[in-house]
Amino acid sequence: MTAAASSRVAVSSPPRVAARVGAGRRSPKTYSETRQRARPADPAFDPSRHHRGRRSRLFLTIARANPLRSFDPEEVTIEGLVPLDQICDEFVCKSSPAVEAWLRQIATDVCALRENARSLTPFANDIEYDDGARVFKGREGFKNHAFIAENIGNPAAAVESMRMNAVDEAVIEWRLRGQTPGGALDAKITSTLTMNLITGRATRWTEAWDVAGGGSDPGAAAFVASTRKASALPKNAADAATAVAKELDDALGSVAGSLGLGGEEREVQVDPNDPMKFFTNANGPKDDFLQLALFASAIYLVVRLLQETSSLN
Repeated sequence: MTAAASSRVAVSSPPRVAARVGAGRRSPKTYSETRQRARPADPAFDPSRHHRGRRSRLFLTIARANPLRSFDPEEVTIEGLVPLDQICDEFVCKSSPAVEAWLRQIATDVCALRENARSLTPFANDIEYDDGARVFKGREGFKNHAFIAENIGNPAAAVESMRMNAVDEAVIEWRLRGQTPGGALDAKITSTLTMNLITGRATRWTEAWDVAGGGSDPGAAAFVASTRKASALPKNAADAATAVAKELDDALGSVAGSLGLGGEEREVQVDPNDPMKFFTNANGPKDDFLQLALFASAIYLVVRLLQETSSLN
């Protein structure tokens, strides 16, 4: 190749490279540039490689919709709101260090939308939860609490403020945005937590949902209000039935113990006419008392279930 040809190649290459790199650039208000403004620039980060065209929109949708995604507290989950790490830095905890640590974890899980995959460590074993629709006692209730993931499309959440109302009471105000069959949702949610000052864990969590306060479409507000109650009712009923069944089991154990049946051995025989049937030795007075106790406990179970169901409505 001659020197002139080499010179032409050297001169013509840079414009083509520049044109190729610049062709995929999006408008200035891109997600990648929002992240760059929220943190110091990283020379190794190439936004044009990760956020371009349909691939960028698909990546952003999956990242926001997946509640199990890794979460960076510096990330701005809702445009225009302060990143969580800045809110946490300004948060002044007027309680024990353990309370502050668990509150930060709860706020992180809220922003990451880890409803049924949240960390259970910040909660007491017998925590009482009530968001106006879903009600349960015990932190195992979080394992089937996934209203947002099941009903809101492309959800995004961000904490607006954190404060201590008292030494043992904290308030987290956060926003939830997403899509519903009735339109766009923009809800304001206030979470009030009662904290144990010794362990630092939450013993009670109540939430107030303002589905119209953030500027939601009327159809979206109506959809969320009705769907929250409808989806919570069967779960609340199942929780109530489990609690009543436990009470019944404890009551039967107490009755059996008072009748002296706890350690009594009984001879179990097989019905010769039906190998699948079994019976014990002849009934005695204690068996009559036990059957009466079973009958009374069954009535108690029905009454308690009716009470729990009526209270849910």
